[in-house]
Amino acid sequence: MPAPGSDADTAAEPARGRSAESSAQHPAAGTGQRSAEPARRVRPHAHRRRSVRRTRLGFLRWRRLVHRNPHTSAVYRTLVGGLGTAVVLLGLVLVPLPGPGWLIVFCGVAIIASEFHFASRLLHWGRLRLEAWSRWVRRSHWSIGALLGLATCACVCGAVWLSLHLTGVPGWTPGWARQLLLLP
Repeated sequence: MPAPGSDADTAAEPARGRSAESSAQHPAAGTGQRSAEPARRVRPHAHRRRSVRRTRLGFLRWRRLVHRNPHTSAVYRTLVGGLGTAVVLLGLVLVPLPGPGWLIVFCGVAIIASEFHFASRLLHWGRLRLEAWSRWVRRSHWSIGALLGLATCACVCGAVWLSLHLTGVPGWTPGWARQLLLLP
């Protein structure tokens, strides 16, 4: 039996922290000899991180250029405020319907917060309240979570029923479904 740490022992297994594939890529990896080139960790999505960072930095440079001129800055802030307000209003319309209404509202506030400090404070306050509420639900008894789930399901079903009642039932809906939903 070879002594621990000998060449025969290290040749049988790949080096610690490396897979057999990475040992095959580095010829000196399993021989106990040091490679002249240090082993690099392979990050399959590293190029994406760099491109996202480069894009973000380019946007920040562009934004700094826009804010140098007071007229373009005012136009830019007006456009961002208008777009954010439109997204918030769309989200508020979608809140009672099934779907991500509140998520859209928070996205609109985040758009406005990119330029306006009051919206940034509002977004921070909303995040704190959401985290506190989530913590409370996690700490509470499981029946509270079940009741909240049932209440959410009831709200979604009520919104679907109301929208079908107001807009009419599609013609392809079978008769038994109309009777089940108590719709005309």
